[in-house]
Amino acid sequence: MRTILIDPVTQTVTELEFTGNYKKIQETIGCRCFTVVNIDGPDQEAIFIDDEGLLKESGHVFKFNDYPLVGKGLIMGCDKEGDSTGTTLSLSSITNQIEWMGECTFNL
Repeated sequence: MRTILIDPVTQTVTELEFTGNYKKIQETIGCRCFTVVNIDGPDQEAIFIDDEGLLKESGHVFKFNDYPLVGKGLIMGCDKEGDSTGTTLSLSSITNQIEWMGECTFNL
């Protein structure tokens, strides 16, 4: 399935082919556990992001539609049964909604 990876370290947005396995999501975005942030799109679309991103001392941040997120994000779609599907969003539409914030230090 077609997914989109947002990497705030390299400030890139790229397409990836993906199997949908949750362990591969963890490996791809570099986390132990992830959370899902729903985003607008023609279908059910979401960004998978590190659930513990704000618990780290620092991290690279990007804003998606003015919503700050820490670490890499992986965009996938979702069907009516809740299973992951390929995204229908374009790279350009995603890129236009991102603002790179750089590395931030968090006061825990």
